[in-house]
Amino acid sequence: MSKIYLPTAYLNKPCYVINANYIRVYNTINTNQTNVIYDIYINQDYMVKQGTASYSSTTVCDNLNTYTDDVYYRTDIDKILVIFIIFCIVCILLPLKIFSRLFKRGGL
Repeated sequence: MSKIYLPTAYLNKPCYVINANYIRVYNTINTNQTNVIYDIYINQDYMVKQGTASYSSTTVCDNLNTYTDDVYYRTDIDKILVIFIIFCIVCILLPLKIFSRLFKRGGL
């Protein structure tokens, strides 16, 4: 089974439950009271929603080895690479072309 990306801030929590579109991370596991949870939506660029929920004894937690914080396992890595390439073109290549044309003609 392939690993699933989880942001580093949520990696050392006691319980993870994966659902259809999100990963539910329990901050603490107390069966007598409500617990702080984080819902991390996988298909929406890892948007995090904080809330509270009760933890029941029937909740099955996933193994920590299923998750990783390696960015290459993100589902939106292609979007990140395209944005990085556009950023490099605009911030590096475009000013170099402007300055080379400016100084090639003999000055200001």
